[in-house]
Amino acid sequence: MKQIIAAACALALAATAAAPAMAGDLVFNRGAATGLTEGSIGQPWWKLQAQCAGMFAAAFDRHSLLGETDQADADRDIGKAMLLAAIDRLERDRGMDHKVAVDLALLQVSYGRENVREMIRTGGSGPASPWNTQRSICLDIRDAYTGKYG
Repeated sequence: MKQIIAAACALALAATAAAPAMAGDLVFNRGAATGLTEGSIGQPWWKLQAQCAGMFAAAFDRHSLLGETDQADADRDIGKAMLLAAIDRLERDRGMDHKVAVDLALLQVSYGRENVREMIRTGGSGPASPWNTQRSICLDIRDAYTGKYG
């Protein structure tokens, strides 16, 4: 279990270097954190949402490949909602043009997708896998955002 948490924390820490917060960014705060998401405190909501959208894109690919249509559809819907929320945050927080916001968010989607593909490749996708821990982190982030800002 400690290895799973360490792997998820490593992904979260690597993700934080990918795009620093800007002055106008609404950031994930301690009040929104769970035990799984403490490593995300201080990160921009848009970045966390976009990376999680990428995680759900990788999960969609995996579940589609396995013929798990219902789960793939759920992954697609959650990922789409998180991507749209990320784009909205960029437009509101940074006053970005829609196209620029989409392009920036998609960079983080790609980052999240590739990291999780590797996580699934090396650790599988079972209940005790690093991927499942990352999925739980992303669901906690989604729940915190929709509960507080949605």
